[in-house]
Amino acid sequence: MPIGPCQHALDLAAWAAKEQRFKENAWGQRHFDAWFAPRVGWEQAVVVTLKGLAVYADAHAAAYGTPLGADGVCGRYWLDSVVAFLRLRDGEHGRFDAGALGDAARAMVTAAGYDNEECEEIG
Repeated sequence: MPIGPCQHALDLAAWAAKEQRFKENAWGQRHFDAWFAPRVGWEQAVVVTLKGLAVYADAHAAAYGTPLGADGVCGRYWLDSVVAFLRLRDGEHGRFDAGALGDAARAMVTAAGYDNEECEEIG
């Protein structure tokens, strides 16, 4: 299956962190490196979790022809999973920048067809 819009949104967010965030320090580069070459443990868990959520949303859109955000049942559970992931940012996440992870999650939620109000709900 080719890369879908949610997976693409995550990769773009990592590039944005490298190119636009934290130009005065190395956090953007660290975040980028953690995304594309995660260390075993925390970083690997972050990447697998976010990519898994993205693949699920993209697979739903490919199978049903509508974005996951339009699904009144599974769409809510998926969004709850994203919120739960974002709460885990309060714990350890390796070289990732917590703010950039939030930006990536919001980009993925938008790509999955959720409206602005629902995107704001995730924090």
